[in-house]
Amino acid sequence: MKAVVSMAIGQLSKPFTSVFLYGKEFDIKALIQAGGFPSSHSSATVACATLLGLERGLSDPIFGLAVVYAGLVMYDAQEVGDGGSLAVVDDLCSGSGPKGEVPAKGTPMTKSVSA
Repeated sequence: MKAVVSMAIGQLSKPFTSVFLYGKEFDIKALIQAGGFPSSHSSATVACATLLGLERGLSDPIFGLAVVYAGLVMYDAQEVGDGGSLAVVDDLCSGSGPKGEVPAKGTPMTKSVSA
C-alpha cells in the first residue's frame, strides 16, 4: 500500500515539477503520461526497499535484493528519460533499418544507446 501511495505522489507531482524545474507550461495530461520526472516506478521500488529495510532489518538478504532492484529501476528511468534508448527501441519496433530496409538477423545495431 505504501508503494502505491508513493507511486501516486510521484505521478501527481509531474505537472508541478515540469513547471517549477523545467519552466514548461502546466499540463494536466502529465498526470496520465508515462515518463518524465519524478519516476513513479522509481518511487515505488524505493518505497518497497525502504519498507523492507524497516520491517525486516538492513541485514536481510531480501532488503539487499530490493535495493539492487531499485537501483536498476532508477538507472533504467534515467536512460529512458534522455531519449537515447527510445530511439533504438523505435527503430527496432518499426522493423526498418537506416534505409527503410528490414535488417537481416544478426545485423549489429548502428546506434549507440549511451551516445
